[in-house]
Amino acid sequence: NIVDVALDTEDIGKVKEVLRRMGRGCIIYARTVEEAERYYELLREEFRIGLVVSRRKMDYELFERGELDHLIGTAYFYGLLIRGLDLPEKIRYVIFLGAPLIKLRYEELTPRIVKILALAFRGNPEVKRYLPILPRLEKHPKELEELKDVIRKVSGTEKVEDLVVRGEEILFPDVKTYIQGSGRASRLTVNGLTKGASFLFEGDGEVLKAFLKRATYYNLSFKGVKDIDFPSLTRELDESRKERIGVQDLIKPALFIVESPTKAK
Repeated sequence: NIVDVALDTEDIGKVKEVLRRMGRGCIIYARTVEEAERYYELLREEFRIGLVVSRRKMDYELFERGELDHLIGTAYFYGLLIRGLDLPEKIRYVIFLGAPLIKLRYEELTPRIVKILALAFRGNPEVKRYLPILPRLEKHPKELEELKDVIRKVSGTEKVEDLVVRGEEILFPDVKTYIQGSGRASRLTVNGLTKGASFLFEGDGEVLKAFLKRATYYNLSFKGVKDIDFPSLTRELDESRKERIGVQDLIKPALFIVESPTKAK
């Protein structure tokens, strides 16, 4: 129940414009702590915003109490703002400042990543020779090393749609982290499923194109910001969070079992 919006920019002015038009209740995800701190300084003069990083978490409590309108932190898959946040009445939308990415170097490639890369470059004749043994690649260490070298060579001259290779670095769009983070804006409550929105700011056209392509594997489709009727969207977000008359919470939980220490907090 999320409206996904992609913008081919990371301009701070455009970010501020979305915050103004959407109003309170935003979680902002940056790629690194340094970027989160930089954007926090750029936004704090105009907006009631808090910073949540490993060494600073008190702003989370201020946000929960309504003393802050927005929070900014990092898009880390197991981080507090990605997986440990469940405030459906307060979190209305999220902003990603840069598409979540997994960055790997060739010397760090595991057999699983090699398989993914082989499938990505499966149209190449040299790579195609190794496809029959992919399911059992771990049992063929010699062929595994050969395939790594082949992929390294092929990726330097050929491009694929759903990842980016730059020199010795491979950039994988991290759609799972995006889904986890954007899901903070749409939660199941006694009044039903709240509606949310997610704005993806990405100034690197090649990275954005790869991210949008990989997102289709998860049945995600993105709109452009020009396609968004902001007054209508904000009304829908607010309407989904209103208490329904006569609705009762029939389930009184006595025990929660979670897979994450972060959620247990």
